[in-house]
Amino acid sequence: MLPQDLVDLVVKDPVEASDLIACLQRVMANSMLFKKHSFELKKAQEKANSLEVELKKTKENLAAAEKACDANADVAAMELGTPADHSAWTTPAPEAILSDSLEPYLPMILPSFNEEEYTNHPAKGRAEGGDEVGDIEAEGELGDKVRVSGARD
Repeated sequence: MLPQDLVDLVVKDPVEASDLIACLQRVMANSMLFKKHSFELKKAQEKANSLEVELKKTKENLAAAEKACDANADVAAMELGTPADHSAWTTPAPEAILSDSLEPYLPMILPSFNEEEYTNHPAKGRAEGGDEVGDIEAEGELGDKVRVSGARD
């Protein structure tokens, strides 16, 4: 439509002209969105192509590394005198067999053990509100006992 035709349409039928203008605005908006999304699609396709190329190169590098590893394993096996088809290389490890859980047992209590005396008795070298000097002395006594008992063995 030419501009003069649009002016004539506005004069002749203003409602139809406004509908036509609204349609043109929607077409322009859709065109802009199409252009934007086609640009984004093009960028995504380029990125996918570059990732495919990178994946191909990585697979080639992995294959080369696997060949080198296999060659090194073959050389090591030859040096040790182990054939490449030895069962140690081909047999899978046996499955682990878990034993049944242990039966609960009663703790062994010494006949001379007095539980009340043990729970009410403060630790050796520590009085109520214990001082650090007593703690150090107790540790020293314990160390002496350990050294003496170790010397007996």
